[in-house]
Amino acid sequence: MTRENAARDLIRTIHECSADARQWPHFVESFSKASDNSWVVMAIRSAGTPQADVVTFRGIDPFWMQRYEEYYIRLDERGRRARSFWKPGDLLRREEVIGDDELRKTEFYHDYLRPQRRFYSVAGLLADGGSVLSLIDLGHEGAKRVTECELALLGTLVPHLQSAQRVHHRMAGLESRLDHATGALDLLLRALIVTDSCGRILHMNRRAEALLRSNTGLSAGPDGLRAGPSPQTARLREFIARTASTVAGNGQHPGGVMQIHRIGRPPLKLQITPLASSSGPAGRRPSVAIFIAEPEQPVKPDPALIAAMLELSPAEARLTAAIAAGGTIRQFAEESGVSVNTARTLLKRVFSKTGVSRQADLVRLALTWSEYR
Repeated sequence: MTRENAARDLIRTIHECSADARQWPHFVESFSKASDNSWVVMAIRSAGTPQADVVTFRGIDPFWMQRYEEYYIRLDERGRRARSFWKPGDLLRREEVIGDDELRKTEFYHDYLRPQRRFYSVAGLLADGGSVLSLIDLGHEGAKRVTECELALLGTLVPHLQSAQRVHHRMAGLESRLDHATGALDLLLRALIVTDSCGRILHMNRRAEALLRSNTGLSAGPDGLRAGPSPQTARLREFIARTASTVAGNGQHPGGVMQIHRIGRPPLKLQITPLASSSGPAGRRPSVAIFIAEPEQPVKPDPALIAAMLELSPAEARLTAAIAAGGTIRQFAEESGVSVNTARTLLKRVFSKTGVSRQADLVRLALTWSEYR
C-alpha cells in the first residue's frame, strides 16, 4: 500500500471515529502500523473535564499510563514548557523543548521515561483547553527518533483529528449515532444540518429548521441545501462534496469554515466537517456535519446548564455565567447582594472545580457548554 493510500485510509477512519468513539483504538492501531512506531498515545478531552473522554494507546503498559495521569504529569517539564509556544495544529519534537543533559537530571526521566525506554517522541496538539490538552503523541523505543516521513504522515492527519474532535466536543453527552439522534440533536443550541455528499439534507435540529424556514441565507430545495445566490450555492456544494469525499477515502479535505453572505445582515458562519453517517443495514455513507453560527442568535450562558455540566453549586454557576456574559466580580457581587470577597472566594472554588486558572479560560469553557440547551 502506498503512503498516500495509507493516509486516505487513516483519514477515513478518523472521521468514522467522530460518529462512533469506539473506533478510536482501531485508528491508533492502524496508525501505529502505518507509521511503524513503537508506541502511540492519543487523548481527547472535552472542555471542563480534566480526565480525557477518550484515551487510547498502543505499545505502552497500562500501568505506566495510569501512573502518568496520577503523578508524573505534574513532573513532565517538556509538556509544561511547550505550553508557552505550542498552538493547536502544531507538531513538536519533544527533544527540542528540553535538552538531553537537562532531561537526565529530572525525576521524570529516571523514574518514568528510562524504565520504559521512551526518550524521543513527536506530539501533535489537537486542542488547548486551558488547563488540559488534547493531543496525539508517538515515538520509538530506545534512542531511535521519529523520521521525517513519519512526521509528514502525522502532519497530514492532525487537521482531520482536530475536525473529528470538534464534532466529538459538540456531541459530547448526546447520542452519537445520528440515525438514533434526531431528538438529541435538538439539545444543541446552534443550528446543525447533516447532509450527504451532494448537499441533500439527512438530519437537522429544530434550530436549523427555523433558520431554513426564515430563508435568510440558507434554504432547502429539492436538490439539497442552497445558499442565497447561485454562486454561493455552487461554492457550498463544492465544499460539501470535497469534505464528504474524505470519508469515502477519495480525498484529504478536513473541512473548515465558510461564510454565507446575506443582504442587510451579518454573514452566517458555517463550520463544515466530515462525518460518517449511518444509513441502516447498508452501513455508513459519506456525509458532513454543518454547525451554523448566527450573529443575531448569540450563545447566552445558562447558569442551570453550567451547574449541571461543570458540577458547580447554583451560586458558582451564576458567577460563571455572569463572567461569561462580560460582567465583573464587583458587578456580580452588587447584583447578588454579597461582598466582593465572597464573590472572589466563589471564583476560586470555580477555578478549583473546573481546572482552569484564568477568567478567559473560564469564559471559553462556559460558552462551550452553553451551546447545549
